[in-house]
Amino acid sequence: MNYTVEDFIADESFVNYHLHLNIRDEIFWKRWIAMHPEKTAVVKKAQDTIQALSITISESEYREELEKITNSINAAEARDGISLLHINRKRRSGVNKRRSIIFLLPVLLLIITSTIFLLRYFKNTGGSLTEINNSGNDALVVTLSDSTVVTLSPHSILKYPKQFSAFERNVYLQGDAGFTVKRNETAPFKVFAENIVATVLGTIFNIKRSGDTALVVDLLKGKLTVEINTGTAASQSILLSPTESAVYVRSDKHFYKRLYAPENKLSFHKNDFEEIARQIKQVYGITLINYSKKSNWRFTGEFKNISAIEIIKYITHIEKLSYEVTGDTILIK
Repeated sequence: MNYTVEDFIADESFVNYHLHLNIRDEIFWKRWIAMHPEKTAVVKKAQDTIQALSITISESEYREELEKITNSINAAEARDGISLLHINRKRRSGVNKRRSIIFLLPVLLLIITSTIFLLRYFKNTGGSLTEINNSGNDALVVTLSDSTVVTLSPHSILKYPKQFSAFERNVYLQGDAGFTVKRNETAPFKVFAENIVATVLGTIFNIKRSGDTALVVDLLKGKLTVEINTGTAASQSILLSPTESAVYVRSDKHFYKRLYAPENKLSFHKNDFEEIARQIKQVYGITLINYSKKSNWRFTGEFKNISAIEIIKYITHIEKLSYEVTGDTILIK
């Protein structure tokens, strides 16, 4: 049920089903797909990709590569004077040799086809990553190619592809950031941070450091799967619902889940913008950024049991400013 497009493509049984190579695999996957209609879109993407890997090259490319392979085989025979399978030179061995060549050609052509496909794929999606290093003291708002909004905290680094592929959206975080992920059921959004991977289809969440001991993922909206990144398979995973956090303890490399209930009570007494922003971030998980020309101002007031938006609306009205909400970030103008 957790299979992505990549998982289906890498599954030998699924490939056998699509290419009609094994009747048992066909029966299994037909039943499974019928029982899980919610995975139809992902299965279709996987099948299209497998098909593309088989037929990507043109007829001229096919003949060109076939000629190269045939010439290479003939040259090897002429140079070494031995058969392809290192058996004696009898008439029967010649027949076996030709059969072996006929068998090997489709395999070699499939490898070449896959290589061409992958080269084109990475050329189109861009193999290199864009890196943003927020060395300043204010949060930085970054909009990705899929319209996902990332609020990068000071002294944090975000790496991401300029253009996401059709099957996955992977970004890499060092430090703290908030994410408002654009929903896309066929392309999961994954954040790699230290030894964890947070996977979503579309949601709002924060990743932050807790001193030197832990890494905390707070979920504000939607659902989120957080896994330990072992380099092969996740050894532990946690499914979060809103108001839940996953805490990754660096010392023992394990997760635990906890509830968080922000105390929505704030009191300001001649506080400047930086202090107001700090308290709102701490209580509501909302990042406040001042884009206005007005910076030397102080505010006094007390708020209880109201939302962060209501607080900002009141403050901006008093200070004759405006605001704009972008995901879990509020821009003061």
